[in-house]
Amino acid sequence: WTCTSFLGFLVPMNFTIEVCQSINSGKPSFRMALVTLSEAALEAFPQGLLQLYSILIGAMDRQKGTTTLGIPKLLLLKTSALIGYVSMAKSLSGFDFYGEKDVSWAAWIQQALRRLFEVTLRSTSLVIFAALLRPTLAEALGHHGSLSIHDNVAYHLPAMLCFGVAGNYLILMWLTPDTEMKHLWALLFMVGSPPLIFSTFERVRVALGLLRLFELTFMAVACCLIKKPQQILEDY
Repeated sequence: WTCTSFLGFLVPMNFTIEVCQSINSGKPSFRMALVTLSEAALEAFPQGLLQLYSILIGAMDRQKGTTTLGIPKLLLLKTSALIGYVSMAKSLSGFDFYGEKDVSWAAWIQQALRRLFEVTLRSTSLVIFAALLRPTLAEALGHHGSLSIHDNVAYHLPAMLCFGVAGNYLILMWLTPDTEMKHLWALLFMVGSPPLIFSTFERVRVALGLLRLFELTFMAVACCLIKKPQQILEDY
């Protein structure tokens, strides 16, 4: 390696230049918008799942009464999860209107609220499914006695995530075989439906929606078969 290539490896100069240009123009580049969207799918989405899951299984019960800078820790965790949802909705809606001019505030707010509902439904359904079936799965795995919050038995949550990613990828392979970065888009579509700016993904929008509907139906039926609805309401 030469000194220049080594410095280029340490500091991504092309991306740094794009950041500076975006600051000067006041508009994000396509790569920056894609990085923001990727951050929402690969960081904010998993973090939100873990935060909600820890709340539902009671992992934060022992933190009740404790504070950080005078603010209850449980409130901080809930606020952090809410901010994460708003951030994901903002990233998705911003990518929907990327490159468009004269987008009205009403249209932007409407799309942001739709994305917020989409992200919230996606996250909460997965987390509630994981928390509800956690004790039952622990018994099936031979875990007897009291179930500690530190016992890692919720294998059905990563299984559903892997199923979703695999389903997204197969749909992309089937309907849009010429699309580049299929692995990345399969991950991004775990957070929300395809961005509006890509007409290529119009062909997969309905198929992805049907896949999400199948997942919701499967999780609801599984919960009702394993636990009675009355017991579910008592638990939560």
